[in-house]
Amino acid sequence: MKKAIMVIIGISFIILGGGLIALGYFFGGKFPEFFGFENGKITFGGGTVVEDTVQLSEFDKFEVRMDTSTVHVIHEGTEWKVEYALSKEPEITEKDGKVTIKETGNLISFWNFGSSKKRYVKLYIPADVKLIEEASINTDTGSVHVDKIDFDILRIKSDTGSVYVNAVAVPDAEIKTDTGSMHIDTFTCDKLLTKTSTGSQNFTNAKIEEIDAKTDTGSVKMEESMLTEGKIETDTGSIKLYVKGKLSDYEIHAKTDTGSVKVNGNKQGKKFESSGAHELKLECDTGSITIETED
Repeated sequence: MKKAIMVIIGISFIILGGGLIALGYFFGGKFPEFFGFENGKITFGGGTVVEDTVQLSEFDKFEVRMDTSTVHVIHEGTEWKVEYALSKEPEITEKDGKVTIKETGNLISFWNFGSSKKRYVKLYIPADVKLIEEASINTDTGSVHVDKIDFDILRIKSDTGSVYVNAVAVPDAEIKTDTGSMHIDTFTCDKLLTKTSTGSQNFTNAKIEEIDAKTDTGSVKMEESMLTEGKIETDTGSIKLYVKGKLSDYEIHAKTDTGSVKVNGNKQGKKFESSGAHELKLECDTGSITIETED
């Protein structure tokens, strides 16, 4: 009886394995990607990595769309190029001054148990280039890093992964994450829209003319920054502003449903109002609001 049960269990695992293999092929997978061995470890999807560097023509616009890879925009050197390590060769097109880089992997490619190989795309822009007109970066599972380059328009979207932006000036920017935090440092922007479903938004040394920031679950924190006007909302999470200028510079409308408002160390209850040239609306459903100025 016991032997018969073991046989049935064994057959069940064989059928399950065959089903997984069939599923992998259905979504475009191959044996080396779906199942294999790497350094003594079993790997599922992503065991194979294609690595290469492709020289690019000069461009002033770019779009990067990745499924399971980290994206780096690097402003250094003298070459226009893309360096990558991916499960498959990416689709790279150049037309009318725009480069488009798309991952051509499959749904199974994120099954990467036991593999130590990292997936990434590194887009290099020469150091003497001052401005990129328009950039769009979209990742499903992977972080985004943008450093030391200015744009006219910048759009970043990450489903699962954090966003890091450093030393960037842009008139019009939109940054969104579903699950992942934002880290924005030394940033100048005329109009900024940010949205996180689950994750915090952190700004340091930012100068923003108009901001519209919202988090569902996560805090918004600004340090050593200057805001001209805008609105910051959190459903579950705190708002902490350590801004340049005096309190009298700001027309503040701060309100929290569950929490308290504190201004320059003084508790204000659940609401606070002030008069000034720069209007800021701060709202929390569940969370506290802290405002510190240079007074």
